[in-house]
Amino acid sequence: MNTLDTILARCSVRSFTDETPSIDLLRELCADSPYLRPVDPAIIGSERVGTYGVITGRPAYVAAVGDPLQAGIAGEKLVIELTRRGLGTCWLGATFSRTVANKALQLSDNKDIIAVIAIGTPTKMRRPIDWLMHVGARGGQRKPLDKLILDGQPAPAIANGLEAMRWAPSAYNRQPWRFAFRPDGAIEVHGLPGDYLLLDCGIAIAHFLLLHPAYELTAPASPRPGLTPIATLKPSAKS
Repeated sequence: MNTLDTILARCSVRSFTDETPSIDLLRELCADSPYLRPVDPAIIGSERVGTYGVITGRPAYVAAVGDPLQAGIAGEKLVIELTRRGLGTCWLGATFSRTVANKALQLSDNKDIIAVIAIGTPTKMRRPIDWLMHVGARGGQRKPLDKLILDGQPAPAIANGLEAMRWAPSAYNRQPWRFAFRPDGAIEVHGLPGDYLLLDCGIAIAHFLLLHPAYELTAPASPRPGLTPIATLKPSAKS
């Protein structure tokens, strides 16, 4: 599959087999990012990072730490690469044990772990709770693009990137990101205030950057009423 197909094919997986992915593979894939920390299963032993009943099997975990926006970008790029390799993933923002994650990463309890990503081989059959959580989070529904645009018109050349952003996962799949398109080609990203806003917007931005790597992430634009300025995606001078 090409990158867009991989992005659109990816879905949250909560039921894994007992075949835990290699910690060495995860360390290799996370080596260049200060925002991703693989959780060593040798340290946590039989303890669980993902909440029992929500995550089953023996997945591996990667913690997203530090700046939430950058952690979202780095984490989702990892998720798409793992999807390309045939592995299942699930972002966990609330249903994980911070105590166990902190222990595994040898961090103090006051270290803020933004989220963790469960990674493993999906089971062949989904459990009823998987479907219930999918439906509860409106997993198959997304707002049309015109409902996400504040003003301006996107260039046809970036239509695939915007479609990829539209389908990005977010808390309750509420799609908190909003776009304003400027005449210079830059895209202002604003967000509806709420839990995990920066992380969610980072995940969506990752989808765009995977398809349009010539764009650069720059400072947020001026605030707009009722919205939080997140960042500006600007075409590189080299593009």
